[in-house]
Amino acid sequence: MDEKNIKRGAIAAVAITATLLAGTALSSYLVKDKLTKLQSNPDKDSQLVLTSLSHNAGFLNSSGIAFLKVQNKCYPDMNAEVKVEYVFHHLPLPWAPLRADIKIYPAGEMAGMLDSVAGGKFMLSGNSSLTPLGAYKLKLDIPSVASRNAGEVLDIPVNTLNVTYSNPAVRMEWHLPTMEYRGHSSAVTVKDANLDFNVSDYHKGLGSLSFNINQIASNDMLMDGFSVVSRMEESGKTLNYVTSASASKVQAAGKNFKDMAVEFKLNGIDAESYYFLSGLMQKTCGVQQLTMAESQQATDAVNKILVKGGTFNLSKLSVDSAEGKFDANFEVALSEHAPSEKQISLAKHLSAKGNAELSGNLLPANQQQMLLSLGVSVLKDKKLMSNFNFSNGKLTLNGNPPNQEYSTKIQESLVLLDVAVNKLISSKLGFGTDPLANQTLEEAIPDQATTEFEAAPEAEAAPAAEAAPAEVAPEAVAAEAAMGQ
Repeated sequence: MDEKNIKRGAIAAVAITATLLAGTALSSYLVKDKLTKLQSNPDKDSQLVLTSLSHNAGFLNSSGIAFLKVQNKCYPDMNAEVKVEYVFHHLPLPWAPLRADIKIYPAGEMAGMLDSVAGGKFMLSGNSSLTPLGAYKLKLDIPSVASRNAGEVLDIPVNTLNVTYSNPAVRMEWHLPTMEYRGHSSAVTVKDANLDFNVSDYHKGLGSLSFNINQIASNDMLMDGFSVVSRMEESGKTLNYVTSASASKVQAAGKNFKDMAVEFKLNGIDAESYYFLSGLMQKTCGVQQLTMAESQQATDAVNKILVKGGTFNLSKLSVDSAEGKFDANFEVALSEHAPSEKQISLAKHLSAKGNAELSGNLLPANQQQMLLSLGVSVLKDKKLMSNFNFSNGKLTLNGNPPNQEYSTKIQESLVLLDVAVNKLISSKLGFGTDPLANQTLEEAIPDQATTEFEAAPEAEAAPAAEAAPAEVAPEAVAAEAAMGQ
């Protein structure tokens, strides 16, 4: 190696050393400055307050003790306090410019309760780091619980919590390997539980949450493959939300079920109004502390959500067993109101449709018979099939118009719901006057009250009602015989 290369290597080494030392000194200064500012000038909107600090600054390492209060502004009695012992490591590394070892102890009234549950001093221990891209990572070990008291046993091993924060994104991952509880004539065991909370913007609530348990067992139930998943996404100026729950196998009440699933979807929510209402709920403790101006803004936001419309789907409801199988789906849609319409009209803009299929003996024969006799279901290939459609104020069941009484009651219910919704909007959530307070059903929506609700005179309706059982009975008997074959 020639002299020039040696000089270059020496210069590079000096530069790297100087950079590391400068980074170490800067890190130590920034940590002290940040902690001091948090104590002297706390964030008014934060629920986490630094109440006491004892910090020992150092070049390579800094240590100290901090007391933090987790305060709930809406429910002061739910405040909690913790003691944090920390050691910061200031020597920057390529994968973590700043690292810290942390021990967290409960303080105040909470300490005694948790210490007794843990069978000793309750402590969360772990480490945190700042990544080169500015994200914060935290890993905590939650101590084991081994409680035995008056015939009750609770065993929970050490479980882990991982948190990653990069404003506005947050991700929390929690894993519980097992849990066992045995008490007076009762027992519950849990195997392999996992929680994953992953949001891209915690201010808006956008992201996903999933909770999975491999197995839950109790005295009278065994469930395998339990899962709950929810997700909220923004699409243009609207929000879409979906949540689902499922279990691969369930044993309960002497029966075995498999592939149980339910899924809900809510699409087309006006995003701007939702964000405003969500923020207002937090700011006013669930609208308990609204001003008159905020009340008006809230009712305007609710009105806008209803005017813009959207869809609600029970997109999946299913269960399978040796006794039979059931599948169903359901959708309710609210179309957008025209700008000229001055009041919300669910009766005019609401539509719905759905399908269901039942095979085997999941329902007792007498209940299946009742569905057939009412016209709710029809028998096809030894299966009970049901479908309905409601639009433009008209309802069909299995392709046929239902009894006039059903149609009338549905319309009346929707009109009454319109009255209630418009009363809420006009009353500004409790402020101001209520112009609809004394309206009758006919006055609320005159067009529908005079056209949709014209039913047959009682004298003509009565014979039809009396004749109905005689017309349905032969079909019901035939259907029951077919199901029994």
